[in-house]
Amino acid sequence: MKPCARCVTPAKCGIHGCCPGTWPAETATEKSKGGRPPAPPGMRRVNVPVRLPEWMVEWMTAQWVDDPDKTATVLIEAALLKAYKLRPPRAP
Repeated sequence: MKPCARCVTPAKCGIHGCCPGTWPAETATEKSKGGRPPAPPGMRRVNVPVRLPEWMVEWMTAQWVDDPDKTATVLIEAALLKAYKLRPPRAP
């Protein structure tokens, strides 16, 4: 492995934002930050602690065991949307 233009030893090349094995080296500013883009205003998820009866939590856990996509959040959100005929806000 050859070191980047700034470094002498390739093994210690993490100082300038480049790593051994990724030649030519990219600086930290050139790298893509990746990840999911931020949600639009009004659609961000907010943590809301809720106290529920044990039997309801057991039922939600059983749903999750059968289908990992059915988390408590998904089940509660679906029930609220159906019970109150809610619709998400329109994009601006």
